Amino acid sequence: STNKGKLESIRVTFDAFDAETFTGASGDLIINKAGEQVVSITLAGAPLDRAMLDEDGNVFVAGTATVDNTDPLAPTKSSTDTVYELDKVNGTYVINSKNVKKPIFHEVTGTCVVTDYVEKDGNLWIEFTAPSDGEISVDELVASTTDNYIQIFESTTAGNFASSKAKATSDYGGTASGGGKINDFVVQSGKTYIIKAGHYYDKDKDVTGTSAKPIALESVSFTWNAYTTDVYTSGDGADLTISKKGDTILSIKLGEETLNGAVLNEDGNIVVGLGLAAGDDGNYYDAYYVYVLNDEDHTYALEKLSIPYASSENFTITPVVGDYGFDENAGSYTSNNGGQHNSDATMTIEIEEDGIISFDYDVSSEGAYTIWDYLEISVNGRVVDGYAKVGGEAGKSGKFLLEVSAGDVITLKYHKDGSGNGGRDNAIISNIVLLVVPAESGQE
Repeated sequence: STNKGKLESIRVTFDAFDAETFTGASGDLIINKAGEQVVSITLAGAPLDRAMLDEDGNVFVAGTATVDNTDPLAPTKSSTDTVYELDKVNGTYVINSKNVKKPIFHEVTGTCVVTDYVEKDGNLWIEFTAPSDGEISVDELVASTTDNYIQIFESTTAGNFASSKAKATSDYGGTASGGGKINDFVVQSGKTYIIKAGHYYDKDKDVTGTSAKPIALESVSFTWNAYTTDVYTSGDGADLTISKKGDTILSIKLGEETLNGAVLNEDGNIVVGLGLAAGDDGNYYDAYYVYVLNDEDHTYALEKLSIPYASSENFTITPVVGDYGFDENAGSYTSNNGGQHNSDATMTIEIEEDGIISFDYDVSSEGAYTIWDYLEISVNGRVVDGYAKVGGEAGKSGKFLLEVSAGDVITLKYHKDGSGNGGRDNAIISNIVLLVVPAESGQE
């Protein structure tokens, strides 16, 4: 080498596979494993293609499939499936028999409505209406040497089956190692779908067209899995519906309304945050709904809870930072750089206790479609989302609320560009308060 590097420490390790050997009339059958994972299965030194361990601990080899195309959804089974029954004690195997295990099915699981199907020129078409929200999977279960193509369409109208209109596609290259598949395609209740399994050359063909290159139709598995739903009723409210995929919550609805942001708490109840708001007593409260679920009779009770907040004086206002700042008057702060082009009026609020900072803002400045002069709010040097350019001649006002920690620094800046004035040409900040949870509330 013309560029020689310094040789450093190189370690070479070797981990042998665990091997189980069984003897029989056809030679040794060897199962190689890495831990519990089967790496390979050989017979007389040759790999057994499509071999696997079955639930009984024996070796099962899937053969080629046969199918009656006059009834594409009927169960079929292989003509050459083989089972090697293993004797773990004596280390021997016996070739059991054929056609007795692992039948290959056109599977339809769950409560499924297949409204129509047809085998046309070697392509299989299935029309499926989803009885509820869920998922479907399509799988060519055995090896295929043809260039297969699986498609799912959301239209049932002839002339709408071009590949560009497919909602899901599996373009399988056509080797002998397995078939194409589409897994977990989400379907909606009451909607009808068309599933097509055919040859790549027929990907744009309509069901009424003639196949360009028919395939030898093999075993196509079509499975349907409904999302589970739990419905809870109430004597004085709409039904509460929880939709799940396994243990994963997909949605929580109250009647027809989706409860956005709803979560299950550690007690198995549903919590929906309502946000921070002022109460009738002038104090602030963090309120939320709790839907207490009764799994015995599938009813729920609604509770509205709230966490009270108290005002804290553990913050420091610096009204002027630099050449311009904010003038204070009776707890209200007004920027003082009106008419001063290319300038910034800046004030800061330093937080000394964890809580929620709250204040009102009112900005009137130059700009309409483009805001030239504006209020900017940042925390620790980073602009808060939605508060980069607040202003305009029409005026902009509102309440700012943000959860903060001790040590945070909030910067409020009224920026003036190089020319022009508009509106009042200032920003007003008022009613600054730091809200904290009282220790006696028991909340953290």
